[in-house]
Amino acid sequence: MRVGRRWFHQYAPVETPARLADWLDGLSGRPVAAPDGTPSPPDAWIEEAVSRITPPEAWWRAVPHDTDLAVQEDFELRHVASADAHGSGTEHMTGGSRRRCTVVHHADREYVGKSRHYQSGLEAFEESAAMELAAGARAQAVTITAAEPVSLRTTPVVFAPSVGAAFFHELVGHAAEADNLASPDGYLARRFGRRVADSGLTVMDDPALEDGFGAMAVDDEGAPAQLVRLIDRGVVSGSLNSLRTRGGSPRNGHGRRASFRAPALPRATNLVIGPGSADSADLTAPGQGELLLIAALGAGGVHPHSGEFMFSAPEAYLITAQGRRPLRDVHLTGMAADALARLTAIGADSATDSAVCLKHGQAIGVGFSSPSIRFDDLTWWS
Repeated sequence: MRVGRRWFHQYAPVETPARLADWLDGLSGRPVAAPDGTPSPPDAWIEEAVSRITPPEAWWRAVPHDTDLAVQEDFELRHVASADAHGSGTEHMTGGSRRRCTVVHHADREYVGKSRHYQSGLEAFEESAAMELAAGARAQAVTITAAEPVSLRTTPVVFAPSVGAAFFHELVGHAAEADNLASPDGYLARRFGRRVADSGLTVMDDPALEDGFGAMAVDDEGAPAQLVRLIDRGVVSGSLNSLRTRGGSPRNGHGRRASFRAPALPRATNLVIGPGSADSADLTAPGQGELLLIAALGAGGVHPHSGEFMFSAPEAYLITAQGRRPLRDVHLTGMAADALARLTAIGADSATDSAVCLKHGQAIGVGFSSPSIRFDDLTWWS
């Protein structure tokens, strides 16, 4: 809550929600509406979640029995009630399940393969889907045993479906958060309203993405979560804001917090890149030279002011006219504005993924959805 130029933050246990209303009432000097409902222990939901745990044998059917296999199934329910000093109160509930599979393959050393899947609600997870996740993780681990390092080079780079959205989440999503855009030194702030990429590129943050890990109807401050076009047909056009960071703009429902104990921050939900018209096979055609295909993106980030970025790619392939070969420990580097200007093609395919995003110590779930995306002349090495 803001009083004059000062902001105040408070939380209360679920057993005493009236404490928040009393606290707000004292600061604002006027009555504060209570939310329609308050969170309650979801006993029935927990019982249903337990019944949805995938049978262990489903994971093992897809891999040899001597495989080191680890599976984690997370079931999440968020029941949020909020009230503010403007006299409004809201209540909403979101939930879903996320499964992560890790395989360790032993050769000259240990090689790790990973896969994951998120779905909203508590619909049953088919055993065939579990087998596909396990097989995918093992295939990744086995493939990189034959991977080799290569020297520094600059080539076309293609991001596989969903991987491009993860790249843009860091490249554009964080830079478009209102607290970062408020800095005049931000690389994206200096380009707001200007063209930064081909007109075929549209980057959106969509809280309503089906089976999006960051999906929500209302943000954690009680504002309706809205779709925001961060880049519209190549032009920087939008920002993600919260009550505290909106300035003179309308709230667009992107105030998110890791728990009721933390202040809300402007954050992304599900980053979506609109489809293009290029055939994915054409995107990965190397021509007479070389091309890097990134099939999985690892750790990395973007400097909010300079736009300098560095990412690792745990699964990547060098493609030439003679075929493809796996690469080990690929690192991609460059400047965000330069990379955006070098986007040359967007595929008509699409895929989704999920991840956990960290900002100021707060970890939240985010989703990705994008087609294959090709850039010319990006620098990398392995």
